[in-house]
Amino acid sequence: MRCERITIDVGCGKKNNLQYYGFDGAPTAALDINHAFLESRKDGVSTSYLQADGCSLPFKSSAADQVFAVHYLEHVESYDDALDELTRVTKEGGTLTIAVPHPNYEGVMARMDSDYHSPRMHRRVLDEKELRDGLESRNFEIVESAKRDSVQAIMTTAMFFLHRKLLHDRQMESHSGSLLKTEEQNPSGSGEVNSNSRLKSIVKSRWLRKLFKVFDRFYPFETYMTAVKKPTNPS
Repeated sequence: MRCERITIDVGCGKKNNLQYYGFDGAPTAALDINHAFLESRKDGVSTSYLQADGCSLPFKSSAADQVFAVHYLEHVESYDDALDELTRVTKEGGTLTIAVPHPNYEGVMARMDSDYHSPRMHRRVLDEKELRDGLESRNFEIVESAKRDSVQAIMTTAMFFLHRKLLHDRQMESHSGSLLKTEEQNPSGSGEVNSNSRLKSIVKSRWLRKLFKVFDRFYPFETYMTAVKKPTNPS
């Protein structure tokens, strides 16, 4: 009898974007502190949606084979506590995938929005070394690491800038440059609001990503890292 693999998406936001991170399917459980985000996720799949604080995950230790924390750690109140919890729920031999906005992208966005680095939006900027050190100190082995997605970085920066110049009284998603709906103004908690469908269709274009790949070195959207949790007492 084949046992089902347990996959948890922490800070899941409004939509399942895990296909960008090597997971094709629906997670076993998806969590976010923002109830409005979870309400929008009622998409008929078998995923359990839970409103929870990522610094106190409602799972037993070593519960998950695969854990995702995508554009999540920049939002939490305590980075160390959140990373400890991600570590706790990941099985030995299981994988933890993390993605955070790249510091170069964060710096440009912060210059356009004085509230960008704040409890309302992003509490911290995390670089590759901080992520690597945090994971390795918690007994993880890094198996994949990359700076990537300059297409999204360039598109969202441009849209955010234009909206700031033309629509001063409206709030925009900092990572997509799209106008927020009325009910999404000033969202609290972790997780990302997803960009509109038109922008998504552009940034998901494979040929465009290949064309812009040269810019990943200079202006990537995110730092991406996957790590395997090593046995505590290897034989």
